[in-house]
Amino acid sequence: MRKLQSANLKLHTKPAEQAVRGWEDWVDIWLITLLFCLGSVLLLADALQVSAAGPALAAVLWTAAAVSGQQRRLRPWCLPVCLALALVLGVVFLTPARSALAALANDFLTWLSGVRRHVYLRYTGADAKHLWALCLVVCPAAAGLSAHFAVSGARWHLLLLLLPAAACLAGWWEFGPGAWLLVLGAVWQLLRAVRLRNHGFGQGGFAGRSLCVAAVCAAVLVALLAGGLGGVDTGLRQTLERELHSLRYDQATNSMPEGRLQDLPGWNPTDQPALEVTMEQPQKLYLRSYIGEVYTPGAWTALPEEVIAQYGDLFYWLHQNDFYAQGILAGAYRAMGQTQTESITVKNISACSARLALAYAGDVRTLADDRMIGDTAVLAEGDSYTTGYFPGSIPQWFVLQNEIATSDPAGSGAAYRICEQAYHEFAEDNYLEIPADTRQVLAEALGSPDSGKSLSEIKDAILTYLEENMTYQPYLATDNGSADFVSYTLQQSRTGYSVHYATIATLMLRYFGIPARYCEGYFLSGQQAQQYSGDQTIVLDETYAHAWTEYYLDGVGWLPFEVTPGYVDREELEGEGLGGGGRTYTSPQHLPEELLPEDDTPQGRQPSWNWRLVWLLPALAVLVLLGLLIWRRLRLRRRLRAIDAAGDREAIIQRFAYAAWLMERGALTQQDVPGYEAARRLQLEALYSTHEMCADQRRQTDAFAAGVLQQCKSRWSLPRRWYNHWIQCLY
Repeated sequence: MRKLQSANLKLHTKPAEQAVRGWEDWVDIWLITLLFCLGSVLLLADALQVSAAGPALAAVLWTAAAVSGQQRRLRPWCLPVCLALALVLGVVFLTPARSALAALANDFLTWLSGVRRHVYLRYTGADAKHLWALCLVVCPAAAGLSAHFAVSGARWHLLLLLLPAAACLAGWWEFGPGAWLLVLGAVWQLLRAVRLRNHGFGQGGFAGRSLCVAAVCAAVLVALLAGGLGGVDTGLRQTLERELHSLRYDQATNSMPEGRLQDLPGWNPTDQPALEVTMEQPQKLYLRSYIGEVYTPGAWTALPEEVIAQYGDLFYWLHQNDFYAQGILAGAYRAMGQTQTESITVKNISACSARLALAYAGDVRTLADDRMIGDTAVLAEGDSYTTGYFPGSIPQWFVLQNEIATSDPAGSGAAYRICEQAYHEFAEDNYLEIPADTRQVLAEALGSPDSGKSLSEIKDAILTYLEENMTYQPYLATDNGSADFVSYTLQQSRTGYSVHYATIATLMLRYFGIPARYCEGYFLSGQQAQQYSGDQTIVLDETYAHAWTEYYLDGVGWLPFEVTPGYVDREELEGEGLGGGGRTYTSPQHLPEELLPEDDTPQGRQPSWNWRLVWLLPALAVLVLLGLLIWRRLRLRRRLRAIDAAGDREAIIQRFAYAAWLMERGALTQQDVPGYEAARRLQLEALYSTHEMCADQRRQTDAFAAGVLQQCKSRWSLPRRWYNHWIQCLY
């Protein structure tokens, strides 16, 4: 009965209804409603990038209608009428409204494609120009709800701002005028609630559960303001993402930094098992897990969301043609008619569980997600996998590249070549970027890039430079702070381990015009592999953890390039002249549009909404509303039964509090209710005296409360009585 006691203590001779009768209060209500309604439609217009003139005019008109409907006699019917009109307009303008909603959904799917790196088929028939129809449905609902909550002084509806706040901070919607209007509306509503509280009106202040609402609203406003002032700091966001990744996926062993280069610690691996590998014929093996695509002064990161989302159609088409960039080498073998593979099993013991550790030339068709955009990883769905792979290393892969280059273009591998050319263009577009300051450092170290050098000459130049200018020191930390990692390493420390060597080599390959990426994973040398027999389990601990670079070779895809001292295989370097490794490197031509089969491009999907869904959503809303009303009715009955079951003293206190609460809601003054002073004296006696209260005094207070209820009913119109009984649950 805390609320009833609160209502009793704040009862004044001035009725509460006057809190919304003064012209200043109606101005507040009108502005709050306008800010919320106008902000909603402008937010939609910004998302669809269409003119907001018409929707803004509709928002103003509906605001005027909704606020006018909040007059005392019309208030019980205002919100139901607004929601009913929204439903009717939704049915009448179903087709154009659905088209606009599909355009909004497509915008969300485009953003989601970049975030999750997944292909999402778009809705066809979407047209942002039909925003007017969507606003016809949204405006009456938004205006009715905003006006209702503004008059009542409630704050729970402000929790709905969590949706646009999350959308703006996540980058789906830009923080524009619509979001600012929502911020102003929320601030105005909170200030009005505080004013009502200070004057004794409304349904309570910021105590109890309302404090939680106020805290959440404040957090939402801060989030929206952060979005409006430039969003969350990129470095802070990346730090949070990495910490969450570490908590979720990193296990007992993870000595590699997963692309983090700022103040890189020394390499101190443990002997705790990380992976278990079983091969039919043990051989030299790279197990690639993490791939860095974009270099920044302090980290390797993935391609930006807005960039990767542009290639959804490309990867959809590639996967429809059974081409996966994580297994281009295996595809090249199959294109040349080779089908004999060996089996490899990799089991994760304590390594990062987010991605699978994949072998080069492995068949990933049964492992990869065909909806995935990009090829930086195959997401792990278990702690182990078994697949086939084509054994070999650099010399054999160069021979394979030469066979593909000299084979019949119209032969059995024609489809593979078309897909590989398309993916090669993607690699050329995205894996040659170098920050300007880092490029200047590389220019000072390597001189002007010479496009006439062959791949072997470029690799020899990089190896020679690193051997002459770098010292392998795995246990020393790199205290670069905010300075560029490569600049600090090449110009100051000149020491490092595999992470340093791989980072520098990747950027040097890019400097010479060769698409390259940074890789982390586990490495088993040929000499170590010879110690095991076929099908014997090989345990790789963190001493096998390693970083290397990989470059794109036309025809066969990504190949590892080893530059770290102690890991370089000179026999492989001598064997590069056997195939395509000795060719002069040239950039491939763009894939002609006619090479993309029309029937393999994403066709989209029709919106699945139908009449059943149109009526299902309102039905669900009605069920939720009924559930809320039933809960409020049961709560009132429970409190009234508690008064009936209480002792005389407590019953007198609580019954008078209930009567005072009814007086407040019915706009009754002390002079309007006979017997108020006597009932008030009885309540004060029960509150502060020590003698026993009798049953007659209790019956007197009960009669006073019944009289208050009758007075309220006589003042309320029939719609008002219905509203207060079934919606507000006052009696």
